[in-house]
Amino acid sequence: MAEVKLLGTRGSVPVSGTDFSVYGGATSAYMLQAEGEVLFLDAGTGIRNVQAEDVRGDHIHILLTHTHIDHILGLPFFLLEHCIGKTVEIWGRSRRGESIEEQLNHLFSLPLWPAPLRAYPGIEYRFREVPEEAFAIGSFHIRAMESNHPGGSLVCRVDVQEKSMVLATDFEHGEEASAALAEFSAGADLILYDGQYTSENYEKHRNFGHSTPEEGIKLLRQAGAGRLMIVHHDPGQTDNMLAAREKAAGQENVSFAREKETVIL
Repeated sequence: MAEVKLLGTRGSVPVSGTDFSVYGGATSAYMLQAEGEVLFLDAGTGIRNVQAEDVRGDHIHILLTHTHIDHILGLPFFLLEHCIGKTVEIWGRSRRGESIEEQLNHLFSLPLWPAPLRAYPGIEYRFREVPEEAFAIGSFHIRAMESNHPGGSLVCRVDVQEKSMVLATDFEHGEEASAALAEFSAGADLILYDGQYTSENYEKHRNFGHSTPEEGIKLLRQAGAGRLMIVHHDPGQTDNMLAAREKAAGQENVSFAREKETVIL
């Protein structure tokens, strides 16, 4: 059995309070489990929702879509709490001539952070470049395509046990970009799609690198996928707002992701 745990579904900045208790306030982090193997996708503040039983092995795999702060801010806390004495393999794509390790060091070093990741005791790091071609991490077969997002990001497809999911966070729709994503996502069991904006406020956020639920529904149909879940919720969207938008979608196989929800593929 393969399942996805939605550790953090908020975008841009974490939020808290009673108005955000249903859909959650932690930022982008997802955990894919299959037959005892675990793969983390992104390491926003939501990765702090990991339970000790989820990381029993001595080898941790993390695949980062990109290094914008809302997708990596939970990483040092996760490392210190769960990874001492373990090997941590971090996958990402080089940007602007910088490796994934160099990108992470921009944030996790002085003057913005007290200590670089390699200063954390007892952790062996392996930084890996996400290739253009398909690759595997254990039983997880992975393909990555470039997203339509300022500074660059990856859309990731993971196939395991004859099931498949696509993480299309930080993606902005457009004729060519959407057509490429539909082809990439063809036949997927689950698509996690960036729906940060509404159709009403999208125009003033054009070129910010995010999309709308309506575009996600188009993708679901064009890709012939099984299920769509909207992620990367705007920090200004309360539970009531998101619930109203979810109801308006009006499709059984379309939902808005909730923090700590588990989805069986």
